[in-house]
Amino acid sequence: MKNFNIKNVQIKIIGFATLEASLVRTNAPQSIQIISNNLPLKGRAFLNQNRLILSTNLRIGAEGGRNEFSLGDISFDTSSGNLTIHFGTVTLPNVENYLGNIDTDLTGQLPSSSHAVIIAEG
Repeated sequence: MKNFNIKNVQIKIIGFATLEASLVRTNAPQSIQIISNNLPLKGRAFLNQNRLILSTNLRIGAEGGRNEFSLGDISFDTSSGNLTIHFGTVTLPNVENYLGNIDTDLTGQLPSSSHAVIIAEG
């Protein structure tokens, strides 16, 4: 039985890995709807303090916000339009929309400085 509360996506980090992820609609329903409607998302991501940050042109309002994230969490910064995959625990100065998490085990993994990224239907 399909869980309509979960949006499964694949995140292809070219030259690193293909990750399975679950975006949870109850965390940020409008954010996940807008992201789903714009798949595939493609772009260049850069590494900054254990966070792989993908710049997007999406404009999404604040919802499901928090500023503390753990390994495998996925968030969206409404002020910049950046989608972030967290490769470690971090406390940010600003609040971001919490979208869901990576289902693939990321323990001990960290991509190099910059990668092309494609986020598509799972």
